[in-house]
Amino acid sequence: MLCLDVGTKKHGLATCDALRLSTQPLDPLRCAPSAPQLLEHLESLLAERDIGTLLLGLPLHADGSEGPQCQVVRELGARLAKRFPQLELAYQNEHLSTRAAEQWLAESDLSKAQRKHWRDSAAALIVLRDYLGLH
Repeated sequence: MLCLDVGTKKHGLATCDALRLSTQPLDPLRCAPSAPQLLEHLESLLAERDIGTLLLGLPLHADGSEGPQCQVVRELGARLAKRFPQLELAYQNEHLSTRAAEQWLAESDLSKAQRKHWRDSAAALIVLRDYLGLH
């Protein structure tokens, strides 16, 4: 499984093994959601890993409603479904995942620059773990 936390300029990535026992963040990718390199990067990850499900973080509001960024994520999801029909596509509420990632990283030994680098992928990892029921 591969989780994508879609941002406007940088996307967080996280994955888990086929047995869903081990989760890990991957290097984030800096590009626009509509950029061709996002699809190319995902294609490369799919080629090197055993991915059956692509999980997209859906940035719902606190009341569960969808804002404009949800539409961006859903449009990307439609493009991904068309490009990778072999994958199951799923969505998971990512509300407050970035804040949780920042708190988690603040407790680490990482430098400020490292925390900034890993923030989006740590958020993707939290979304993935929530989806899998791992806390």
